[in-house]
This record gives sequence, structure tokens and C-alpha cells, in this order.
Amino acid sequence: MVCSGKSRFVRLAKVLMIVCLCFLFAAETEIHAEKSGVQLESASLERIVRMALQKPEGELTREDMASLRSVAGYRVTSLKGLEYAVNLRELRIMNGDVSDLSPLSGLRQLQNISLYDNKISDLSPLRELNQVAHLDLSMNKITDVTSLQSMTTLKTLDLSVNFVADPKPLNALTKLVSLDLSDNFIADFSGLQDMTELEYLNADGNLFTDLSPFGHLDALLTLNVTNNKVKDLTPVQQLKFLSVEISNTDITDLSPLETMSTLKVIYGANTLLLNERSKQFIEKFKAVGNSVYPDNPYTSPKVFINQEVQMFPVRPIQNKGRVMVPLRALLEWIGAEFIWDGKTRQVAMSYKGSEIILTIDSNEMLVNGKKQKMDAKPYIEDGYTMVPIRFVVESFGFNLEWDGKRRWVMLSVN
Repeated sequence: MVCSGKSRFVRLAKVLMIVCLCFLFAAETEIHAEKSGVQLESASLERIVRMALQKPEGELTREDMASLRSVAGYRVTSLKGLEYAVNLRELRIMNGDVSDLSPLSGLRQLQNISLYDNKISDLSPLRELNQVAHLDLSMNKITDVTSLQSMTTLKTLDLSVNFVADPKPLNALTKLVSLDLSDNFIADFSGLQDMTELEYLNADGNLFTDLSPFGHLDALLTLNVTNNKVKDLTPVQQLKFLSVEISNTDITDLSPLETMSTLKVIYGANTLLLNERSKQFIEKFKAVGNSVYPDNPYTSPKVFINQEVQMFPVRPIQNKGRVMVPLRALLEWIGAEFIWDGKTRQVAMSYKGSEIILTIDSNEMLVNGKKQKMDAKPYIEDGYTMVPIRFVVESFGFNLEWDGKRRWVMLSVN
């Protein structure tokens, strides 16, 4: 009897324990349900997502996010919260302040990504996205493209207006048909020999002089080498171009193009000092129905200090004929001392006994106490003070040479 009572007691205890556990699990499930709401860190992204879902109000759930197939919009500051859009196929976020791509790292269904004009530098979160065919990362802050070499499904890639100096990791992208590396800092394009399907290559506005690395790209139909110090077209004469863009180069001889029977369009011959034979070739080329278009495309100015190109934290721009550069980076190279006065919005700079005082949004400057006029006003953009480089460096006694063809500024010490 004692044993029987004890057994009943044990069974009752077990039942009570199970009931308690059930309550605990129920409570945990309720908490989980409460936490299933998704918070999007960027208000702009939330508006974009709600429009895509046609859900202007109410909690955004993980189920909502999982139903998204395409997201597109502008001025987004963060992608946080988008990691729940696990079935997303297309993402287009432009003209924003996105810097962290980690929310995309698990979105394995993505096929088309455009993140034009943001603040991206780290591409490592994209490594495992093995279905992406089209990727636009133009106008960002990218220097290292190593993380892209695993994205072997890519067919089009736009890395224009970045800070790329070494394109070699891209050689792994053997399915690429279109590659835009314009307005970067590439002095050597060798190492891309496996891009056997590449049809379009834009290398405008870089630092190379030799076309030999392009000579093996047998599928290439369009090549743009504008705004580079290229002189010789011979290395590509065996290719079958449909069009070639050669504005603002140092090419004088077009004879390597004479045997290119596939060629239909030439851009930028108007900017070249062609020899007589090449001038005659252009006339014959047009006479048989082909096209020659004038061209003078813009690329960002580059600044060379003692023959070494500088990668400033923001790109120099040309404003009213003057090249504007970030002041702090320039002064740090010069070795000048400077003080910022937030009340007067003035910068006082001194170097080897000379003093310059600039006022933001004013074209007046003081050089050793004397007023001088500038034809471009300093201004602040994205937290950087942009100043006309010529006025500053020449006032401090530096030499400045201007390559108007390619918009290169070359500084040297007197």
C-alpha cells in the first residue's frame, strides 16, 4: 500500500511537471510571436518595403518579409532588417548612405543587385551569394574586390567610380559579359586572361598605358580606353570590335584599326592629334557607312603628388573649372597646420611662415593678411571641406601642372 501511494504521488508529480512545462512552452511561444515583428532600421527602407507589400500600416512580420521578391528605392541609410527577405530576387537601393552589407549575406535567392551611389567598402557579405547575375556597385568606396571572386554566376558587373587599383581577383568571373571599371585607379589590367566571354569592357579614366592585357579577350566587341595615357592600338588589332572609344588618349595612329573588318563605330577621334594616314582612314571609314562620333566624356580629376596618385577619402571634382579636393587630406600631405573655427566657419592654415584663411561659401581668402579673390568657393559636403586645390598649394609655394586632357593635377615641391 505504501508503495502504491508512493507511485501515485510520483505519477502526480510527473503530471504536474508536464503541465508546468506546457505553460512554459506556451509562454515561450507567445514571446517568440511578439518578437517575430521585423524592425527596419532605415525609415526610408521601411517606406519602400511597405509600398512593395502594399501594407501602409501594422506590424511587419517575418512572413511579410519572406514574401518580398523585389525592393527598389532611394536614400536608404541601412539595410538592417532586410535579412528576413529570404526570397528576395532583386534589390535596387541607390543614392543612399548604405555601408554595411551584412544583412544581405544570407539572401541566397538574389539575382540582381544595384547599390549605386552609397558608401560601401566591404564586399565580404556578398561572398556566398551564388545566384547573382547582375551587380552594380558603382560610385562607392571600394578598394578591394577579392570578395567578388566567388560570385562566379555574374554576367554583368559595374564597379565604376570607386578606388580599385587591382582588378586581378575578377579573373575568376569567367561568365562575365560586361565589365565596367571606369574611373578607378588601375595602372595594370594584366591577369584577366580567363574572361573569355567578355564582350564589353569600360576602362575609361584609369592609369594604364598598355593595351596588351586586352589582346587575349577574343570575345570583346566594345572597348573604352578613354582618358588614359594610351598611345598604341597594335595590341588589340586582331580583335573583332564593333566599337572602340579612344577620347583623350595619346593615340596618333589608327592604322591598327584598318584591318578590323567588324568595326562600325569610333568614338572620340575628334580629341586626338591624328597623323595624315589616320585622318584619311577616318574619311574612308565614314564613306562606307560607318560612324565616327565626337566624344569628350567626364571622369573625376586625379591628383598626383610627386608623381604618386592620391586616393582622397572623397573624390576630387571639377567645379567651375577648378578642381576641388578635401582640405584635411591635402593639408596632411603638405604638412601644414590648420585650425577650424566653427563660429566663423573659417579655416586658418599655416606652412613655413605663410598663412591662409579660407571662409566656407566665400570666394575671398586671406594670404599673409592680404585679401585675394577665388573663382570657386570652399564648401562642405558629407562632412568634408572641399577647397580649390590650385589656390591653396600655389599660395604655399608648390608647383602645379594641369593635364587638361585627362583632368589630372600634378603637384611637386619647389
